[in-house]
Amino acid sequence: MPRKPRMYLSGVPSHIVQRGNDRHACFFEEENYLFYLHCLDEACKRYGVAVHAYVLMTNHAHLLMTPSDERGVSRVMQLLGNRYVQYVNKRYGRTGTLWEGRHKASLIDAEGYLLACYRYIELNPVRAGIVVSPGDYRWSSYRHNAEDEPSNIVKAHDLFLAISPNTDARQHHYRELFRAGTDADEVKKIRNAAAFSMPLGSDRFILAQKMCLPHFVKALSILTKDNNMPQLNLTSRLAASPLILLVLIALVLQGCFHDDDDPAPVVVPDAVPTGYYDVTGTASVDGAANITDLQALVNGNRFMMMSTAEQLLYDGTFTSISLNEFTADVIVYKDGKDPVAATASGTITEGSSITGTLTGTGFGNGTFNLVYALANNQVADLARIKDRLWDGNGAVGPDYVFSIDGLGVLTNGGVASLDVAIFDLCDVVGVVTPVNGSSLYTVTASLITCADADVINTNYTGLAVSRTASQPDDRLVFVLSNGTYSPNGELRVQ
Repeated sequence: MPRKPRMYLSGVPSHIVQRGNDRHACFFEEENYLFYLHCLDEACKRYGVAVHAYVLMTNHAHLLMTPSDERGVSRVMQLLGNRYVQYVNKRYGRTGTLWEGRHKASLIDAEGYLLACYRYIELNPVRAGIVVSPGDYRWSSYRHNAEDEPSNIVKAHDLFLAISPNTDARQHHYRELFRAGTDADEVKKIRNAAAFSMPLGSDRFILAQKMCLPHFVKALSILTKDNNMPQLNLTSRLAASPLILLVLIALVLQGCFHDDDDPAPVVVPDAVPTGYYDVTGTASVDGAANITDLQALVNGNRFMMMSTAEQLLYDGTFTSISLNEFTADVIVYKDGKDPVAATASGTITEGSSITGTLTGTGFGNGTFNLVYALANNQVADLARIKDRLWDGNGAVGPDYVFSIDGLGVLTNGGVASLDVAIFDLCDVVGVVTPVNGSSLYTVTASLITCADADVINTNYTGLAVSRTASQPDDRLVFVLSNGTYSPNGELRVQ
C-alpha cells in the first residue's frame, strides 16, 4: 500500500511528531536532550525553519515549526533524525533504527489553532503525569514562551506576538491559557490530525489544503500569463489548451507534497566541527601513550588541541573537509617550544566527536579522540569572563595570571607576569572577542619584555572558552600560538 505523502507549505505552521521505534525511549540522559536540541537548532538555521514550540518526552518529540519554503521541514527532519541516530548508536554501542518510521506532520490553521497547538505541545508532561506545572519540565519551550527564559531555538510566531506588544502582558495572557485547562475535544482533534498527518483547522482551511489551493493559484498565474493569447476567461483558456491543464495538475502535485521519497534528494553538507571539545578527550602518541585530558577548540579552519598534564599543544589547520572526513596540517609544541610538523586525518561526527590519526615523529605520531562538549550551548559573552583574575597556577600546567575587562582587553592587570618555560617574566597585552553564536572566543595578544631574548615581541593568535563545570564559570581554556611558541593552559578564577 503506498504511503500517504505529507504536505508542507511555505509560511504555514506544521505540528511534527517524532516517536521512538515501538514507542521505546529515544532520550536516555541529559546530554541526549541537549544534543537533540543542538542538532535541531543547526538544522533549522540551515534550512530556514522557525521553531515556535517543542517538547522532548522520553520516547517522542513534538515540534511546532514554520518553514520558509515547502522543502524546509522535510530537510530539517531528515538531517536531525540522521544525526541524532548516529550519535545515539555510537554513544551507546547500538545499531539499527531509533525512530518509528517516518515522522508525522499536520498543517496547522494558524488563525484558529496555533495557540491551541502551543498549549497541547507544552502540556504533554502534565498530561503524562511527570510534572504538575508545565514550568517544572525542563525539556520544553514553555519556560521561554511563558517565562522569558532565554532560548537560541524558539522563534515567536506573529500571532503569538500579537497577544500583546508588551512582553510581560503577553506572557501573563499566555500563562492564563494554561490555567484554563485543556479541552478534551481540542486535544482529540490535535492528536488525531497529527496521527494521520491531516491538516488541522476550519473546514475552509482543510478543503484548501486538500485541493492544494495555494499551489493551484500559483501555477494558474504562471500558466495563464500569455500576452499573445486573447483575453479569454479561465474555462476558455483551459478548453483551448488541454496541455495547460495537464501541466497545471502536474505542478500542483509537485508543489504540494514533499517527504522522504522526494525525487530531489537532500544534499548532505560537509561536517561543521566548530566548538569546544572537553577535557575527556584521549590520545596515544609517541612519548605519551596514555593522554586522558585532551581538549580542543575549533573555529573555522583552525583547531587547537592541548593536554595540560603533558604540556602539549597541537595547532592545526584543516586542509580539507569532505562530508565527515578531514585532513589537516599540524604544528606540535612541547612545553611551549620545539615545534614539530605533522599531518592529521580522520572523521568528524558533527556535534559529537572528532577522531583522527597523526602522522609525523615524536608527539606528532599517534591517534586521538575528541569529545564535543555540552558547554557549546552556552554562547560566549564577555560578561561571563570579565573583571576576574584568571590564574594558571596549579599542580600541573603553566603559571601565569591575567584579567579581561568589559571591552575584552586582556592585560596582566597589575599582577605577576607570565612565568612559564621560555615565557619567563613576559607581559601580555591583548584582545578577547566572542565568536558570534559560538561558545568560543578569539584571542589576539602580544608578549613583551620577556626575560628570554628568543621570544619575539609579536602578535600571537588563538582561542579560548569558558568551561562551566558548575556555575559560575570557573575555568578558562586559553590557547595561543604564532607558529614559533605556544603559551597555553587551563586557568581558574583566582
